[in-house]
Amino acid sequence: MRIATISYHGSPLAAPGAPSTGGMQVYVRELGRALAAEGHQVDVFTRQATPAGPAVVTDRPGFRVINLPAGVYTVRWLDPVDCQTLLTETIDHPGRRLPLTLPLAADDLVLLLKKQSGRP
Repeated sequence: MRIATISYHGSPLAAPGAPSTGGMQVYVRELGRALAAEGHQVDVFTRQATPAGPAVVTDRPGFRVINLPAGVYTVRWLDPVDCQTLLTETIDHPGRRLPLTLPLAADDLVLLLKKQSGRP
């Protein structure tokens, strides 16, 4: 089976504890590796960590990370309770400016996108 997933915050191949790296990236990496070991083809799409980095990294047979350039973007970490900004990071890539707001939880991301789009 071919499986595609998105690691929207950072690369699953980044070292734990590095900037923008934590448990979610470790989980995505280990899940991808386990699925690949079962014979599946797993592609993880993520933001390119550095402008000079490779477009595709094959971690092991069946498990690839595809790095997408995203321009300059700003990440605002929000408190999921009151939506106050906890931390702001700016990542610099060549290309256009893409502001991005990432709450701490995926449910909050959905709510924020609904609010910004004006859709129910």
